[in-house]
Amino acid sequence: MKVKKPQQKPRWVEEETAYLRQTWGRFEPSRVAAVLGKSQGAVRLMAQRLCLPPWRRARFSQLSLSSEEKAYLAGLFDGEGSIMLRKSFCRGYQCWQPHLNITNTSLPLMRWVEKAIQCPIRACLNKDPARQRDGMKIDAFSSDRVQEILRAVLPCLIAKKAQAELLLEFYSVHQFHGTNSREEEIYQELRLLNKKGPKVCK
Repeated sequence: MKVKKPQQKPRWVEEETAYLRQTWGRFEPSRVAAVLGKSQGAVRLMAQRLCLPPWRRARFSQLSLSSEEKAYLAGLFDGEGSIMLRKSFCRGYQCWQPHLNITNTSLPLMRWVEKAIQCPIRACLNKDPARQRDGMKIDAFSSDRVQEILRAVLPCLIAKKAQAELLLEFYSVHQFHGTNSREEEIYQELRLLNKKGPKVCK
């Protein structure tokens, strides 16, 4: 009679812990667990071992911006912001991460943005402190918040209008399980639009 050996729990590999660090607090634990092929309990336990903060559902109140504030925010995205779509792979799964940010060195300005879009300020160290001051960055990762911000500023965007339209289209075609060709096309189009070109002024 054969005795069944107890199944060993799959160990975490470096790629999985890196993905957990990157997505913790941005995606639901159930989504992270599904991508990693692990239970929610295992994901939460590893988050504790990595000393990650307790996960809490982000609670945003609806944006309340005047038409002037929407136009001003759109100007900041055109001049000081980024509208991106990032791609990563984990356990054979392709993962997408829409991302908005605004960077500036003015604290009063960034405090206004923080209040307007309800996303926190974080430090942004400059690589060349001799030529430029350290700045501040505000990031938006939450799916609901990103879409709400884009819809608010879209009518007033100029330089980043195409990026905003593509990212909103991404949300309309995105599939949680699996991927489709349009997602990849949007990713490549956004990369091309965001590609830095040669300097035209000395």
